[in-house]
Amino acid sequence: MIRLALTKGRIEKKALAYLAKAGYDVSELDEDKKGRKLLFKVGDEIEVVLAKAADVITYVERGVCDGGIVGEDTIMEAKASVYELLDLGFGKCRFALAGIKDKDFYDGYGHKVVASKYPNVTKD
Repeated sequence: MIRLALTKGRIEKKALAYLAKAGYDVSELDEDKKGRKLLFKVGDEIEVVLAKAADVITYVERGVCDGGIVGEDTIMEAKASVYELLDLGFGKCRFALAGIKDKDFYDGYGHKVVASKYPNVTKD
């Protein structure tokens, strides 16, 4: 049995489409059926754990799950000891610096303050 952690939401839908295309029965994860459950059987070979993105990394790093599907932004932020096996080509995101219109963020020598959901990525 392989235990796979999935990020809930958009990535979950795309990942389940991949599994269904590969011949796995993902009907247990249908929105109308799953309710509040977080652990699901996908055929006889795969268990799927639905989790928040940061938790997917933790589950894989600690060996709770054998693998996970999560955005690369989450992997970069976590700085975890995990290996990215494959870019599935979905779940795109981009990082951008937003500031006051018509003001050069880099102008001057003052201390800059940046708010970010990704402090490690921002610092790097």
